[in-house]
Amino acid sequence: MAKVTMQDIADELGVSRISVWKVFNRRKEVSMALADRVLDKAVAMGYGKALRIEEERMKNRSRIALAMNCDEASLASSEFLKGFSDCIANEDVSLLFFNLPSSVDEQYVLPEALRRGNADVVVAVGISSLRQAMLIAELATPAVFFDLPDGFPTELASFDLYLPECRSSSIAAAEMLVRSGGIRHPVFVVDRPSLASTLLADAFREAFSDEGIVMESMGVSDFLSSVPDCDAAIFGSDASLAAVRESMEAKKDIPLFFCAASSSADASYPSLYLDPASLGREIALRAMRRLRDREAFFSVVSIRPSMRKGCLP
Repeated sequence: MAKVTMQDIADELGVSRISVWKVFNRRKEVSMALADRVLDKAVAMGYGKALRIEEERMKNRSRIALAMNCDEASLASSEFLKGFSDCIANEDVSLLFFNLPSSVDEQYVLPEALRRGNADVVVAVGISSLRQAMLIAELATPAVFFDLPDGFPTELASFDLYLPECRSSSIAAAEMLVRSGGIRHPVFVVDRPSLASTLLADAFREAFSDEGIVMESMGVSDFLSSVPDCDAAIFGSDASLAAVRESMEAKKDIPLFFCAASSSADASYPSLYLDPASLGREIALRAMRRLRDREAFFSVVSIRPSMRKGCLP
């Protein structure tokens, strides 16, 4: 087999040989985009010097670990991943993805790559297991969380935490529901208790209380298996949307409202929603910031959801 030359690489890319030469001699006037194209093509063609440069670059490259519970593929998860990966695509970082199980016992341990500190920053999104969240928080690696499972001990919260903004959004949603038609007995339905769903429930309860209305809470399985004494149902997330569609014949006159995770949820339902792609980009930017400055103070970041009226007047 003939030895690969710089001219071969240039011909494959349709650029000049001098441009390829500048990349391998690390000349500053070469754009990062062109350098990446040349190195990627050279590695694919088996050019020896490119292989050595790529190996050196990978050794020195920062690593971001993204840990999620993705038992079932969802459009929201896909959109989040796309937004996250697009944001770091042109950065000199490697992405390590961990699809963690959503249900674990007390003997569960994190994957070895996380325990050994192979990542420089850990991003934890939608972790529903309290044990998993606590194990990630106890790592020496800086972390960025989106939401926390119910019961998470606040003394472990030494990380960046993203949460949906609850109070003003819930007040606006409660007022909209009341205006829509004489709601007097709403119920808040939650599938996976978390910090975000608890804050949302408290905010809705306070908002309805200002209208002289008492709101109760119940689990999603209880709601779907019975005919609850309520005249509106507010879901803490859109995770149970499909199940609700299949089980609403006995409840077809009950207005539904979703505190949805995704703008792609069924638009016929009124909801508060976060755009998952934008959320992915926002959290990726915070992870990159952690890579640059690990000594900065950790913070709680509130993200304002958008309001969708659905079929309500």
